[in-house]
Amino acid sequence: MVHGLRLGGVFVLTVRGTVHRGSRLLLTALAVASGVALVSGALLLADGTRRAYALAVTQRTNGVDVYVRGPETDRRQGISDFAPVANSTLATVKAVPGVRVAAGQVVRLAELASPQGNFYAAGRPLYGYSWPGDPSLAAYRLTFGRAPLAPGEAVVDAATAREAGLRVGSPVLAGLGAQSPRPATLVGLVAPIQSADLSAPAAVVVSAGWAQEMVGVGDSWDLLEVAAVPGVSADALRARVTAALPPDGTAAITRREYIEAQVDALASRSQAIDLLVVLLAAGALLAAIATVFNTFAISLRQRREELSLMRSVGLTQRQVYAVLVGEGLLVGLVASAIGAGASVPVATGLGALVASTVGGPRLGAVSLVPWAVVVAAGIGVISAVAAAGWTA
Repeated sequence: MVHGLRLGGVFVLTVRGTVHRGSRLLLTALAVASGVALVSGALLLADGTRRAYALAVTQRTNGVDVYVRGPETDRRQGISDFAPVANSTLATVKAVPGVRVAAGQVVRLAELASPQGNFYAAGRPLYGYSWPGDPSLAAYRLTFGRAPLAPGEAVVDAATAREAGLRVGSPVLAGLGAQSPRPATLVGLVAPIQSADLSAPAAVVVSAGWAQEMVGVGDSWDLLEVAAVPGVSADALRARVTAALPPDGTAAITRREYIEAQVDALASRSQAIDLLVVLLAAGALLAAIATVFNTFAISLRQRREELSLMRSVGLTQRQVYAVLVGEGLLVGLVASAIGAGASVPVATGLGALVASTVGGPRLGAVSLVPWAVVVAAGIGVISAVAAAGWTA
């Protein structure tokens, strides 16, 4: 019982000491909270970036079960590192049992600008597509106007049109791949079929023939999109299509495999930016830890008489040490909770900063990832406790 009272007394002294020195510990708490918020925000940003890429790729693969892509190359043309697929291969794939529909697709990084050369969607990726050969394979639906039917006609996603003040009939410059943008007239607006809003990249769509001409593939395609008849799985269709393909490295992959490969490729391009943000946040956390150590060291020097009084009334050296470490624990818990609570708005702000300065996906609503917040908060608590224990 006596031992329990002593522990209770130490706890009371810890709480009272922390409250009494609240103003002095404010700088420590702010340092811990800001470090936790930045680290957790950076981790949420990295996770949100990958989620945004996954959403974008999933949106544009609507209706497709299997993709056919050409032999792998090192040409790195836009988002494709594969040679074009011949139109003759498209005819072969259409004849495979279990294929409901197959069509060619051109998809590249794109540019969209005003006739004066002012680029639209400059703060986020812009992808260019050929208008699908079959409506059931379309990733977008028209919300206004009509489809592009001839060279010199284009449609854009409605979100980009709103931002840029574009409407049907507006003159623009549009380009796919490495080619310079060419004059075009906006003939329609589109939105993703799977979502009411395009939260990641912008899109410009032109007729298939004009897309092939712009990227210089003749009558070939970047990809073939294939949909199965009801009752045939994507894996079964892939196996059948693979058996019919020429033995030149041309391959068939399922939609799931295509999404995973595209997300990995896109995420790797922003990996350096994500790493830089995390390193900057870690640097801020290290500065915060240094502030915490310094603050506790100064506080300890100012409290020598108080600590001597504690020992004179019967507290052991271990109990005094427990009081000091307990104060660090309380400060760390409260400050880390505040920092964790600010992680989502911090991640949103970091995402907007990255998108506006170096380009990147729009994250939309940032999701709270428990492990990232727990890791950052744990670092904050451990830092505060370690600083209190070290200086004591």
